[in-house]
Amino acid sequence: MDDFDSEEAYSLFLNKAVGENGLNLSGGQIKRISIARAMFHSASLYIFDEPTSSLDPQTASKFIQRILKMNTKSVFFFVTHDHHFASQCDRVINLDE
Repeated sequence: MDDFDSEEAYSLFLNKAVGENGLNLSGGQIKRISIARAMFHSASLYIFDEPTSSLDPQTASKFIQRILKMNTKSVFFFVTHDHHFASQCDRVINLDE
């Protein structure tokens, strides 16, 4: 990707100690690993379901900043209840019951 390379992904999402054989991973650690794995692959469409839900506020903020600043032809589709995150996106679709 243009503005998101593997070194940045590592420092932003994977620079965390984890348990032996992946045991004892927190929800935030699992989320960071999932996001980093998705970002390593170039795609025309990325779909994230609640990408900031298990992240601490600092990591969530870094994630939002990185994604929204990327110069890519890819489309990012986010499903979120995070109003702060949604307010920073180009388009927002609200679904009502």
